[in-house]
Amino acid sequence: MRTNNLLNQKNGLCHNKHGLTLVELIIVMGLLVLVVFAAYSFFGASGNFFQKNSDKADAQSQSSLILQTLKIDIGVAKSIKIIDRNPGAVVLVSTGEVAYYVDESNIFNKIGDSGSGNTFHGMPIEGLSISFTPEGGNVLKVEIEATNLKPLETDFFVPNITEFGPGGITTSGIVGDTIIITTEIGN
Repeated sequence: MRTNNLLNQKNGLCHNKHGLTLVELIIVMGLLVLVVFAAYSFFGASGNFFQKNSDKADAQSQSSLILQTLKIDIGVAKSIKIIDRNPGAVVLVSTGEVAYYVDESNIFNKIGDSGSGNTFHGMPIEGLSISFTPEGGNVLKVEIEATNLKPLETDFFVPNITEFGPGGITTSGIVGDTIIITTEIGN
């Protein structure tokens, strides 16, 4: 008898022709919208996080590349001029000189005597600034700052320059944002 009742109940469910009510459909649709919205929010936040970290990694990479580029030319410098460039001012170099500075577009520039324009093909870094400070003798301090980046600071030893002043590191102030390096003797 018991088995018979279970079969009848089971068969009764299978033969129910009523379907879903409008209220049940609205509840299911609401739950589905919530799940889709939660998934969209999660992927949107993940994309923003990835972009922010990607920008930070790009800035760190560019800053390291800037320091490596400076290290090469500073290592062979015969003289170094540090100037505080006015915004928008054109930097002119003579034969045998190379200038480094950050322009108004937040792009690091390396200008050589060939007049070819920027030979450092970097990308804009938000809030990029660079400063050059003579530390006395033949040591040059370089600081790089940018938005979303811990400041990078390093001291460069300039083996060919033995003093601060004429013939060595000259500056128009204590700190400058542009450096002009002479790599050839006699300039």
